[in-house]
Amino acid sequence: MLKTEGLCVRAEGRPLIEEITTQFRRNEFTLLTGPSGAGKTTLGRCLTGAIPHAHHLPMAGSVSVDGRLTSQMTLPEIASRVGLVMQRPETQLFNLFVADEVAFGPRNLGLDETEVARRAGEAAGTMAIESLMDRRVAELSGGEKQRVAIAAVLAMQPQMLVLDEPLSQLDGAGRRSLIHMLGALREAGTGLIVIEQHPRPLTPLATRQVHIVAGRIVTDGAPERGQPDGDEWLAEWASMLAPAGQAVGDELVALEDVAVTRQGRPVLTGVDLSVRRGETLALVGPNGAGKSTVAEVLAGLLRPSRGRVRRARDLRVGFAPQQAASMLLADSVREEIQISAAPLGRGALPADELLDALRLSHVAEQAPSLLSAGEMRRLAVAAALASGPDLLILDEPVAGQDPEALAEMMGLARQWCEQRAGLVIITHDRAVVADHADRIVVLDEGEVVAEGRPATVEGAENDDA
Repeated sequence: MLKTEGLCVRAEGRPLIEEITTQFRRNEFTLLTGPSGAGKTTLGRCLTGAIPHAHHLPMAGSVSVDGRLTSQMTLPEIASRVGLVMQRPETQLFNLFVADEVAFGPRNLGLDETEVARRAGEAAGTMAIESLMDRRVAELSGGEKQRVAIAAVLAMQPQMLVLDEPLSQLDGAGRRSLIHMLGALREAGTGLIVIEQHPRPLTPLATRQVHIVAGRIVTDGAPERGQPDGDEWLAEWASMLAPAGQAVGDELVALEDVAVTRQGRPVLTGVDLSVRRGETLALVGPNGAGKSTVAEVLAGLLRPSRGRVRRARDLRVGFAPQQAASMLLADSVREEIQISAAPLGRGALPADELLDALRLSHVAEQAPSLLSAGEMRRLAVAAALASGPDLLILDEPVAGQDPEALAEMMGLARQWCEQRAGLVIITHDRAVVADHADRIVVLDEGEVVAEGRPATVEGAENDDA
C-alpha cells in the first residue's frame, strides 16, 4: 500500500502540493485529475520516490510503501515496488537500442539473464513492441517511445504503477491497446494511479477518482462516468474529410516529393504539401507516420534526403516541439519568452500579454524546469508566438492541457495566424482538428494518404450558403 501523511512540496517558495493525506492500494485503479499545474505530476513523483531522491525539492510530511518511508529507501528499492512512467518518455530512456532499454531495469536488480530475458519479452509482448526491439530509441516516434518506456517499467514487475498522461501521445489504436493493457494489469492485481487531463476513456476501468486543485485534494470518490470522447472511437480519419476546395492565401512553405531517411530507414517517402498564410493545417496519422519529421522539415530544422522545399523570403518560423523541454534554456519563464521576442515593429505579442493569456503569470520568475508538463508546453507556445512568426508549428499541443487551458492556447494561436501567419498543428485529438483546422493532411508510413477539409466545417459553410 502507498500512503501519504501531510505531504507538502514547495519550489522557490511556491507550494506545489499541500497537506495531502491519502492512500492507494493494490487492485485499485485511481484516476488522478485536475487542471494544468494543479500538482498531479508532483504528487506522482513523490509517490515513486523521484521526490526527494532525484528532484531535490523541499518536502514535508511523508510517503510510505508497505510501511517503509520512501525517504529511507533507495530508488531501486522503490522502483521494484512502485513504477513511474513519466509524461515525457525520453527523460527515462537511457539506452541505444529498445531491447537494452526494456532489459535495463531487471538487469540493475541483479537478476540472471534468463529472468531478465523472460521479463523483457513479457513486457514487450504486453505493450506490442516486439517489432521495435532491434530499433534505436532515437529513431522512434513520441508514441513509440512512450510504449517502450511503459514496457521498461513493467519489466521491473512493480506492485503499483504511476502513469503520467499515458494517452497523450498515442493514436486511436495505440490508446485502445493501452487501455486494454491497463485493464489486464488491473485484473492481475497491479495497483494503478493514472494522471490524466482527459480521463473519460479510462473511467470504465477506474475504481476511484482523486481531483486536485491548487495542490490540494478537493474530491476523492467514484469516477465521473461518461461516454468516451468522440475522438477515441471514430473509425478512420478519412471519415472527417470533405473535398479540399480552392487554396487561398500566400504560400509560405511547400514540400515537393520530399523524402527523409534516418539510419538507413525511410521515414518520409515522397511527401507533397504546402502551408499558406491565414490557414490552419492539421497533420494527423498513427504513431510513427512521420508527422514530427514533416514538422522539422517545414521548420527548416531537417534537410530532406530527396525532394525540394520552397520557402517564402525571410520566412520566420515559431516551433513548439512535442518535447517542449528540449527548447527551454533560460533561467526563468519570463526570460524564456524575452529571448525569443521578435524585433520591434514586427507586431509580436508582448511577454506580459502572453504570460497572462497562457496562464503563466504566477510562474513568471520560476525556472522552466520546475513547471508542470502542461505549463512547459504552454511556455514553448508562448516563446514561439513571441517571435512574431509567419509560420507557427505546434507538435502535440493537447498533451497536459485541461480543456480551458487548451481552448485559450489554441484560440490565441488561431487569432495570431488568421491575421498574419500559417498554423500547423500535429495532434491525435479529432475534436481539436474539427474545432480549429481548415485543412487536414493524413500521413501513414511516411506518405500522404488523404487530404481535405474537416467535413463539419465544410457542412457548416454549405449551410451558410
